Amino acid sequence: MHRKGEYRAREEWESRVDDPKATLVVLRRLGYKIVVRIDRAVEQYRLGDATLRLEWYPAMDVLLEVEGAPDDIERAIAATGLPRASFLPESLPYFTKAYEQRTGKVAQVSRRP
Repeated sequence: MHRKGEYRAREEWESRVDDPKATLVVLRRLGYKIVVRIDRAVEQYRLGDATLRLEWYPAMDVLLEVEGAPDDIERAIAATGLPRASFLPESLPYFTKAYEQRTGKVAQVSRRP
């Protein structure tokens, strides 16, 4: 991951799997271990060429992530009516820490320990 000014840029890869349990077995046999588990409900929207994703966690703030080219991101942010300053190029650990500092509660991004 790297930053392009006030934007965060990272390469992402996705793949669909027919059998999630078999995929976990393969990953474990390759030596991978779960280091972070995230349980969230997600709603995804498109506005022009931008993607807006609402994310709900078990115990934390609801996040709105906006992805796309910088101009598309700015148009989508403006369309939300939310203050531009509330959109930050930070990753999930930043938001969990901010939630904990603000509320005094432990953020939970997973239902399991």
